[in-house]
Amino acid sequence: MRKFIGFLLFPCLLNSQSPIQDISLAGLGRTLSQHTATLNNPSSFAHPPGFLLGISHQRRGALKDLDLHSFQISYRRQQAIFAASYQHFGNDYYQENHISLAYGMRLSPKIRLAARGELVHLMQIERPSTWFYSASIIAQFRLNSKLASCIKHQAHWKEGDLKHALSMEWQMQANSGFNLLLGGFFDFAERLEIKGAWQYRIIEGLFFQQGLSHKFENTWHFGLNWESSSIGLLIACAYGDLSAWTLGLGCNYRLP
Repeated sequence: MRKFIGFLLFPCLLNSQSPIQDISLAGLGRTLSQHTATLNNPSSFAHPPGFLLGISHQRRGALKDLDLHSFQISYRRQQAIFAASYQHFGNDYYQENHISLAYGMRLSPKIRLAARGELVHLMQIERPSTWFYSASIIAQFRLNSKLASCIKHQAHWKEGDLKHALSMEWQMQANSGFNLLLGGFFDFAERLEIKGAWQYRIIEGLFFQQGLSHKFENTWHFGLNWESSSIGLLIACAYGDLSAWTLGLGCNYRLP
């Protein structure tokens, strides 16, 4: 049973880049100018020049012994940004270790590009360990002061089999304190996943986030994101029609 659960979870985790933001904003938020957006999309250039460190922990209610831990670091210098992350998921029966590297560049005030590579080591009891590879190209466009979009193409190599996935996101800033997000994820071997989310600034530096995603089930997403000039804290949860609660806690720190 544990091996079967791990098999079902693996495609979802392989597509995940910033686990806590995936919970609070249904996997959206790449176009936001926040620290968590940088970890999810280096082309966002969301933090000032210098280093940004981040850690997170995720607990799935239905799988209490299968927690997800992650560590991220990014460094921005002028018009370029470098990012790296490590994620561990699993227990004695099923384990995943993710290592990723990314590079982003600002081509103009309205166009930004990023490339990301990921290496995944999968271990299951009574089965040989397996390596998986993933590569992504991300393009972000600032259409005007109110609209932004992001397009991501991802390729997976699994035991000689090559698969592609495409995701898109659109952001509309209604005013200085409200952002509306709409996106979709399409795996060419599976079905289309539609996502929507919004973010509201309660007070300066504190944001409430809510999202809805639909693939195999409807999943509601909630989160509180607080950011100062150097420290950020994100608390998130999600609940699906057919599953239990998923809880996440993330923290990041910008080195002076």
